[in-house]
Amino acid sequence: MKGRKPWQAAAREALEEAGVVGRARKKSIGNFLYFKRRATSLDLCRVDVYLLDFAKQLETWREVGQRETRWVALEEAAEMVDEQGLAAILRKIAATSISEPKPRRTSRKAFMEGAKLEA
Repeated sequence: MKGRKPWQAAAREALEEAGVVGRARKKSIGNFLYFKRRATSLDLCRVDVYLLDFAKQLETWREVGQRETRWVALEEAAEMVDEQGLAAILRKIAATSISEPKPRRTSRKAFMEGAKLEA
């Protein structure tokens, strides 16, 4: 997406395709290749994968009804996807604590007042 950093584009895709709102992490956790079907050809595409710290899922979004959305465990998701590279990334996340959000930093003053500041 023009004008967006890769992790910002990933967050936008999550919003448009699944109604998921959150903050994407800036560092890619991996990538995979797949063939995208076009009207007259197949194009080889590389997808960089970013973790998204989930905030909420909207009741309606741009592409609602175009895809089935369902919350499942990472291991089950790995079995459901067609792309083996993506399945491997999902299994890697499931096997590590990589999916746990990073703690937010707080200033001493904010901590003492019981308020958190955005990192």
